[in-house]
Amino acid sequence: MTTAITRRRTTGKRRTRTEIKRPAERLLWAHPSWLQWWFLPNAEANPDRAKLITSIFCIFVESKSGTDSINHYAEMKARCEALGWTFTPGLRFTHQTKGEWEFLKTRSEHVKIIRRTKEWPSLMVDMEPYHISKGRRYHSGGEAYELFAAAEPWEKVVKPFYVYPPMFQAPDTLLTRHGQAKAAGGLAYALDHSTYEASRFGSGLKAAMKVRDDYYRLRGVRYVPGYYLRYLTDRKVMAAAAKYEQCWLFPHPKTDDRRRLFTPEWKPGVNA
Repeated sequence: MTTAITRRRTTGKRRTRTEIKRPAERLLWAHPSWLQWWFLPNAEANPDRAKLITSIFCIFVESKSGTDSINHYAEMKARCEALGWTFTPGLRFTHQTKGEWEFLKTRSEHVKIIRRTKEWPSLMVDMEPYHISKGRRYHSGGEAYELFAAAEPWEKVVKPFYVYPPMFQAPDTLLTRHGQAKAAGGLAYALDHSTYEASRFGSGLKAAMKVRDDYYRLRGVRYVPGYYLRYLTDRKVMAAAAKYEQCWLFPHPKTDDRRRLFTPEWKPGVNA
């Protein structure tokens, strides 16, 4: 009795890997200087690679005179849209010194930001208190009532609204208040940064994102996971993020993510 042995025929060719599955919207965090120096020139020289992302957060760091956005808004918007990117302008809205601690608890300050950006079709606010060396960085639950009262004007703002970092008391208040405008077309988005280093979650990444998604959905807020930019070429992370339709990406300060992004030399080295 003979036994038939079936062998797989080999052609000597390596199987071509399928395209990486990514969220439909991939938003890149940037300042006007990053766009002028690196992102826009690189993307304009490599338009096919520019399709790795779909949208830009352009964060203006305004002086008291508010000239940063005045000087750069039109150029940044036009060049981004010429590449097919959605342009979302952003501002810092937080305290920078111990003396500005009451800043976010004052209704008039919220009104100023809303008025300043009333012509913008969408808005991102960066609420990370940078450069704080003395005093508290984040407001506590004991200040929740004052923050809630001060943020009331956001209920009437109905354009897409993105907030980073979302989980602290003041940002959460803005998101919740803006979420009340959802019925009128206002969409609030929580830009999560706790998933920046996705690899530390291992196989638990999907579960971690689900918990965060559930948390914000109960507040009428959409969850947007965030990662270091190098994860844009990570198959597993992008596949997990695809469920949320959006993710946002931040260039790591110690890599070539800023200078070489969109160029053939950009090699993030993560499970590509």
